Amino acid sequence: MKKFFVLFSGILTAIFLALSVSANTMHTVSPYRETIRDYDAVFAAMYEAMADGAESVDLSMYRRTTDEVVRIYSDVLHASPELFYADNTLTYYYNSRGIVTEVEFHYRMEAYERQEAMQSYEREVDYIASLVEPALSEAEKALFVHDYLIASYTYDTAQANYDVLSLFRDRTGVCQAYSLAYIAVLRELGMDAVMVTSDEMGHAWNLVKVDGIWYHVDLSFDDPAPDRLGRVLHENFLLDDEGIRQTTTPHSGWSSSVSCLSTSFTGHIWHGVTSRMIWLDGQWYYIDPEAMTLAVSAFDGSHRSDIFRFRERWSVNSENAYYVGVFSGLSEFLGYLFINTPYEVLIYSPDTGHTNVYLENAEEKRLFGSGIYKHRLEYLLADSPDGEDCRIEMFEITDFADDTFGTPLPFDDILRLDPYYASVKFVYNRELFRGVSPTKFAPDAYLTRAMFVTVLGRLCRVDTSLYENVSFADVEDGQWYSPYVEWAASTGIVNGVGDNLFDPLGEITHEQMYKIVAMCGEYLGAGTMETDHALILYDDRAEISDWAFGSVAYCKVNGLIGEMFARNLYPAERATRAEAADIIRKFAILCGNI
Repeated sequence: MKKFFVLFSGILTAIFLALSVSANTMHTVSPYRETIRDYDAVFAAMYEAMADGAESVDLSMYRRTTDEVVRIYSDVLHASPELFYADNTLTYYYNSRGIVTEVEFHYRMEAYERQEAMQSYEREVDYIASLVEPALSEAEKALFVHDYLIASYTYDTAQANYDVLSLFRDRTGVCQAYSLAYIAVLRELGMDAVMVTSDEMGHAWNLVKVDGIWYHVDLSFDDPAPDRLGRVLHENFLLDDEGIRQTTTPHSGWSSSVSCLSTSFTGHIWHGVTSRMIWLDGQWYYIDPEAMTLAVSAFDGSHRSDIFRFRERWSVNSENAYYVGVFSGLSEFLGYLFINTPYEVLIYSPDTGHTNVYLENAEEKRLFGSGIYKHRLEYLLADSPDGEDCRIEMFEITDFADDTFGTPLPFDDILRLDPYYASVKFVYNRELFRGVSPTKFAPDAYLTRAMFVTVLGRLCRVDTSLYENVSFADVEDGQWYSPYVEWAASTGIVNGVGDNLFDPLGEITHEQMYKIVAMCGEYLGAGTMETDHALILYDDRAEISDWAFGSVAYCKVNGLIGEMFARNLYPAERATRAEAADIIRKFAILCGNI
């Protein structure tokens, strides 16, 4: 069973209720709104104070008791995903009659940290909302966001991430984080959603208003642990009160001032579907596990047809026994649908009805799921659907047409399943990088400072005939890298390591690489230079050298640092050839030099 815990210090009691707040109007399903006098005013006072980052707020005029203030405060936290920086503890002051006069708030971030974190939060909410076609009905929007969040995130079995920012950052969270994320995105789409909780279950989920009628939606129970990439259940989607009480894990013990009575969506097209449902050009695509097909239909289920049949079955330990069902994800990229068999990732073209092999799995483990997250194909290699001996591999989709139909790389040490494949192909096809031999790229080998500057110079199409002199004492005239180093020196992109030395054969570190790229970006006028607080979410930011800090921030803000560096940058560690290829490709896109 999935649980969340919110602890209040001292004598405060954890009470989990729900409401949603907009700039001018407050909607709530909390039963306390009708029983606590001045509920709206106290709620608004605390919300506005925390939204402004105030340390405290005076509540003496409202004459509310400690229990009442605590209940409203809990409502504020669980209705406001944007207050992710607020701590769960509350300090309050009261008079001899038990009336609260003032409350003090506690924040998990400093003011400067909140500014950057809020930008990250808003970017993610805006991005998800941008994926939703405005013409969709409210029920369709609710379905799209439900399926996107479940397909993109996993339930946090460590029960560490309760807020929406942590969910967005780490791609894992508990039921409370799922519920807050759903509220945030639906609110951005102009829909009303709230969170309800059950102390009896130790659980949180949503109520969603569709066409003026409230329904239950439970994302975390539709994304059960252990998670399997690409699996999206729909058992707990748009249900009435009685329906949510009769699911596989019956719901009980929630408090709400509204009732969910409509059964309009009982038995709808998502009934029994265990994949993400994809909207594309006016139709919904989904995997029918009983028919073992990829199906398409209108939202009401009409005009249904099976467009692909899964003929390969998922074997048990490679023996003559098979798991029952279809263990394929479903995702979309640039109008193509991605599915998987036990041994391949396939692309289906809705325009032509043709299916092509995109990736082949050469390992003994089988593919038990797949999905696309922000232009990156992810797939699950495992021995069984829910086994512990599994791993998720990633493959970035960038040059889609080339990767699908083009000639593969000549290197046998870079596979199409490798996360840096797209970047290596980019720099190789543009003759920016060469292999160390006709069949080897050596992605994990380190590269020298001279090599990196040379690749950067090739990207910038440097005319080497203009740079015949040498400025550094340790850069010999006539070397393959000499004109590129001189170009970088004359433009201010590099300034050496001191004492008029460049150290051309020294292996470049991450922060040195970021510094050179940032200086080149400044020289070319590419990207934004507004980098305040860009690195606050990295645990090892204090290890960055002072001379490199601004440059590393530039690379972060402009999307040049790979997602492999999610929490740590390892600034002093040596960069690999594959990492260099990755930042060069991203920098080329930033500069429009592709």
